[in-house]
Amino acid sequence: MTQRKANAKSGYLAEIINFGGEPMSRARAISEMEKGGAKREEIDRWLQGNDLARKIQARKAAMKNPAELVIFGNPRRKNTTPKASSGGKRRRGSLAGRRRRVSKKNPEELDRAVELYEQFHGKDAQSVVEKQRSAAMRTAYTALGPLLAVGLFTPGLAVPSPDHWEEYPHLKFEKDVILASNAEGTQLYAIGGNQDCSGCLQDLPDVDTAKDLLDLGALAFVVYLARKAPTFEPVEWMHDFEKPLPSLGYDQVKREIFFVGGAYTVEAPGIIH
Repeated sequence: MTQRKANAKSGYLAEIINFGGEPMSRARAISEMEKGGAKREEIDRWLQGNDLARKIQARKAAMKNPAELVIFGNPRRKNTTPKASSGGKRRRGSLAGRRRRVSKKNPEELDRAVELYEQFHGKDAQSVVEKQRSAAMRTAYTALGPLLAVGLFTPGLAVPSPDHWEEYPHLKFEKDVILASNAEGTQLYAIGGNQDCSGCLQDLPDVDTAKDLLDLGALAFVVYLARKAPTFEPVEWMHDFEKPLPSLGYDQVKREIFFVGGAYTVEAPGIIH
């Protein structure tokens, strides 16, 4: 096998897929099926079906972007209610008709958005426009291993050794959250599992919880579980970041963490600078 083919096969096996509702690498999914007594041809058929389903989902996502409501007007105001024509029919494209359709998404949030528009601009809003956001996202990731914790940089406090990371301020995760990278090895991601940090936000300094996207501060290190050569036994790894430090972001709507900035790369033998 040529080096190029070997690298392609390795990347294929490391790619994160959904196996029984749990994110895991394709290689681990194959191993789990083999442990369950599945035959090679059964595993191949399952992989083919899974890959086809992923392609179909990606195609559908590219065709249909999530919609958002942008407030340009106030449909509650009487002066925006369309008048009936002499024939008694509602005018085509009336605001009231559009109001009823879009309000099904979240009427309370729509009302709050209208009120904020009026407070900010000091005038009545005039219309509600449904705007499309890009649904672009990566579809292939390289799994590094379960994410165990992230260390929150604390000035004046030395970063501990790998055996004592729990003594440093940190956020801890269950093993269902996967630390992953993009194919280029330039961006870390946290995929799947329980990433809900809402219970500890009040303990973090200078975090404005009124925002949807929060900056939880600079990261000192990440701790993850990985199987690496030559033993391929599960080992707990800690990588302490160097300046410029990446920051940890948190999406309160999706309840997901994300990594911003930094000068790291992911390559053999791990996360490096």
